[in-house]
Amino acid sequence: MRWRMMILLVLGLLGGVAALAFVSPLLAYGTFGSVLCQVASAGPLDKRAEKGDPDAQAMMAGYSFTGECGADDPQKGRSYAEAAAAHGHRDGLFWLALYKARGVGGPKDREGAIATNESLIKKGDIRGARNLAKLHMLGRKGATEAYYYLRLADFLSHEHDLNTRTLRKASLDEAFKLEAQLDRSEIAGVEARLRAWWRAHGAKAAH
Repeated sequence: MRWRMMILLVLGLLGGVAALAFVSPLLAYGTFGSVLCQVASAGPLDKRAEKGDPDAQAMMAGYSFTGECGADDPQKGRSYAEAAAAHGHRDGLFWLALYKARGVGGPKDREGAIATNESLIKKGDIRGARNLAKLHMLGRKGATEAYYYLRLADFLSHEHDLNTRTLRKASLDEAFKLEAQLDRSEIAGVEARLRAWWRAHGAKAAH
C-alpha cells in the first residue's frame, strides 16, 4: 500500500499529463497500471486532449485502442490519433498507423498505415520499421520487404531506453530468421537499399 501512495504522490508532484507521460509505458504491468488508470480516467486527460494537447491526444488514442483506463470509444481515439499525428507527435503517428492497419475506429487503410509508418521512420522511431515489417509479412512482397524493415529498425535504435533496446534485439533476431529464407541477391539488394536510406536520412534520424 505504501508504494501506491508514493506513486500517487509522484504523479501529483509532476502534475497531470506530464506525470502520465513519464510513467505511461508501465501501464501494462498489472496493479501498477490500474493505479495509473485511476488518475488517467479521472477526466483531466480527456479534457486536455479535447483542448488540443498533442501529448494528451496521443495517450487517449492509445487508451482508446487498447480499452485501457475506461476509454471505450475507438472512433474518438482514432480522431485523437489523427490530431496528434498532424502535430508530428511520434506516439500519435504510432497509434494512427495501428488504427489504420487494423481498421479500428474507422475503415481499414493499409496504404495509409504504410505512409504513416514511413513518417514515423523519418522521425527515427524504431516502431515504424517494425510495424512495416509486420505489414509486409502479411502482404504480397513478403519476406524480402519484412527483412529490409527489420534491418532498418537497427538503424533507428540509437535511443538507449529499455523499450528501444528490447525492440532492437527482437528485430535482429527476427531478421536473422528471415535471412535464411532469402538468397544472396535478395540480401545484397536489401543491403544496397539500407545504404541508400542511410545516405538520405541517416544523419537526421540519428538525432
